[in-house]
Amino acid sequence: MTVQQTQEKETALGYARTASAAFADVAALFRDLPNDAWGGPTGCEKWTMHELAGHIAGEAVWFAHLVLETTEGVSPLPDSTWGELNALPGKEIAERVANAARELTVNVESAPPRGLEGDANLGWATMPLWEGLAIGMQEGVIHNWDVRVGRDPNATIPTPWAQALAPTMVNLAPFLARRDAAQAEPGTYLLDVGDGIGPVTIIAGENGVTAEQGKAGPADVTLRLSADQYVRLIAGRLPLKEAIANGSVTVEGDASRAEGLNRIFKGINNG
Repeated sequence: MTVQQTQEKETALGYARTASAAFADVAALFRDLPNDAWGGPTGCEKWTMHELAGHIAGEAVWFAHLVLETTEGVSPLPDSTWGELNALPGKEIAERVANAARELTVNVESAPPRGLEGDANLGWATMPLWEGLAIGMQEGVIHNWDVRVGRDPNATIPTPWAQALAPTMVNLAPFLARRDAAQAEPGTYLLDVGDGIGPVTIIAGENGVTAEQGKAGPADVTLRLSADQYVRLIAGRLPLKEAIANGSVTVEGDASRAEGLNRIFKGINNG
């Protein structure tokens, strides 16, 4: 195993373990969910709890299987899988998510280094498997919060998960940003992220959004926030007006401009 392959394996395992922890945790939440809560709200405005649970099950099962597809050449899951998962009762969804959480880590641990370098088809992009597993981590962690906030409006992402996820948000930000909103809210936004993450610069303009780790030139507005808040902001899950008002996010510059980030990063399945 080369030095590079060792690093890729460690990175892949880190992604898989965080994703597995988030999936396992949400499976436990589903097991304890009252029957009358399955039609209730979630952090995804367009999805009920049962609809979100079906989506989470699909992601957990698919990423665990994707490792085998890429490293061992097994056949993809049939297209009917997703409809079958969505149709399951909530308690059965919980078991499928829990099983997939265990399988994901085991499959990555067993994967040969060269297999982790194989191209994984994510549907909307193709990338080396070790890198693509970051998307599985994002799905697990962010949707775990979506489930929790449906029952607890003060829910946060656990700091260790947010710290693991934060470095990947730089690459995800341009994909999640709404280009029309970026054009309407142009400027340089400096995010001073705590919990050991450091500064991140978001530049919005005619061509959408660019993001990079570090401070890139003078900022029009600076926000100071935690790793949890940073991840939720980029994922469209941090109402800045409220956070600024209660002091959990502080701003240097025009606070109304800072709130433009909520229009740029509105989130998927949130209108």
